[in-house]
Amino acid sequence: MKNKQPINIATIITCHNRKHMTMKALNCLFEAAETYRQESESPLRLKLFLTDDGCTDGTAESIKQTFRNEDIVILKGDGQLYWAGGMRYAWEEALKEHSQWDYYLLLNDDTFLFKNAFTQLLNTHNYAIENYTKGGVYAGITCSSNKQEITYGGGIYSHPIIGKLVLIHPKGHPQPCQVTYANILLVTKTVVDKIGIFDSCYRHRCADWAYGLQANKAGLPVLVTGSVCGICEDDHFSEEEEKKHIKKMSIRQRITYFSSPLRSVKDVLAFMARFQKIKYPMVCVARFINIFFPTLYYRFNKMRPGSKQE
Repeated sequence: MKNKQPINIATIITCHNRKHMTMKALNCLFEAAETYRQESESPLRLKLFLTDDGCTDGTAESIKQTFRNEDIVILKGDGQLYWAGGMRYAWEEALKEHSQWDYYLLLNDDTFLFKNAFTQLLNTHNYAIENYTKGGVYAGITCSSNKQEITYGGGIYSHPIIGKLVLIHPKGHPQPCQVTYANILLVTKTVVDKIGIFDSCYRHRCADWAYGLQANKAGLPVLVTGSVCGICEDDHFSEEEEKKHIKKMSIRQRITYFSSPLRSVKDVLAFMARFQKIKYPMVCVARFINIFFPTLYYRFNKMRPGSKQE
């Protein structure tokens, strides 16, 4: 017998001047929700809480016009919230209706859900209930647009101290992970009841990584989906590209570059202070070396065990 119980999901997104990408992401979101409704014959209620963090490209206006039949709350930021701040701002608004929600779905505005995404995510929840007897945090695995590379989802450290983060590849069933990416992240209500939402110490980076580790520490199941749930390009520099980019800069330019909230070490240090205290001084020294002696930094970085994917 099919489950006819209504499913209530608050979706959390933040955006800044990527109108066309944001609109595509929302279109995929609503299409995936409708596909789930039709295929499962279960009522799915979706409400979107979106932070417009100082957009000047008409993002909010386009959303209101295009998705006028959807349940959407648009919050205005000042352009200085950045990713973690914008997500937290929208999540805090959704918490005002916390009693209504079964799940919170965190989604990047450059992530395009496949039509079966909700099935994959909710199947992962069912797996958690069957195997752990409680709800958890579920990272949806994403791939590149050519479907040749796994880009985000969940990861494990190749070494507890000096290891790199290794992305987990799908195996047809959910797998436990240590770190989660919030490109696609489904969080059960009971998790929020126990550990809350993103920590306010993070402005841009690390908040989603920290959330997975915090959930693990609390004894909650933290899993990646069994299959890929959507497309999200890895738009960050590769290690080789970053090395060339950084080494071309003057010391003054590198100081400015690493002072930006997008790359500031403050978020990383806050993360280390909470979860990897032994690495805290190493990060401080590494950033100093990266600024003043980049060749030495990348020589050492190349020697660290592990790779991005497994």
